[in-house]
Amino acid sequence: MRLALLTTLSISGALATGIVAAQAAEGISIDKGNARIVKLVEPAETVIVGEPTVADVTVKDSRTLVLTGRTYGSTNLVVFNAAGEPIVDQPVIVSRQGKGSVRLYRRDDVEMMTCLPVCEKDTIGGTDGENDG
Repeated sequence: MRLALLTTLSISGALATGIVAAQAAEGISIDKGNARIVKLVEPAETVIVGEPTVADVTVKDSRTLVLTGRTYGSTNLVVFNAAGEPIVDQPVIVSRQGKGSVRLYRRDDVEMMTCLPVCEKDTIGGTDGENDG
């Protein structure tokens, strides 16, 4: 069984300023196959992910969301409070883990390997638009 590493990201009630200053311009980043906890400062009434094939959201409780990176790409997360006002509107970027991955090229065939600690074929969530061999 593979467990996703959960990291915490705090979001305040403001739209773009709700994320830690260093991440506000870049949005929410998640590695494919991993999850990220999103804490809200006020209860959410409605939670929307623009493209659910890229990232999925699970509502743990009214102030805690869990975003999971499903495939490579970008989407957005929109959260409304009980009054119908948006409290979060942020881009979500799902990418490959930078460390420990290798791309093998064999003519027209491309295969991704995850090498933590031993190299194995990357099979989480399908492909990133290339042949996985």
